[in-house]
Amino acid sequence: MPGGPICAIDGIDIPTHFTHLPHGGVTADMLVETFKCLDSTGIFPCGAGGQPNPEMICDGRDSRMKLPFLCYVNDEAHEWNTNAGVPYSSGIHSQKMRFSAHGTSCC
Repeated sequence: MPGGPICAIDGIDIPTHFTHLPHGGVTADMLVETFKCLDSTGIFPCGAGGQPNPEMICDGRDSRMKLPFLCYVNDEAHEWNTNAGVPYSSGIHSQKMRFSAHGTSCC
């Protein structure tokens, strides 16, 4: 798919990454592809040279917290610290966040 603008960060070109579903929403597979795209750029060192792993926050909806995504962000080759928010039942605009010093862990 033709992309949008390219952003340069510290001399690294970051292409636009675009994905969508006809009905909207986000799936675990979409998140994996997005994180693969980010990891392929090399802008986040993922623990290299004693650097901390990159951090991400997303809502903890079931459609996102599936094994493909959780296994990807916990793989030591490109590990991410992951914080999942639990949406309140009164509306998706409110989230209750619980932070863990170790990120997610399931794989």
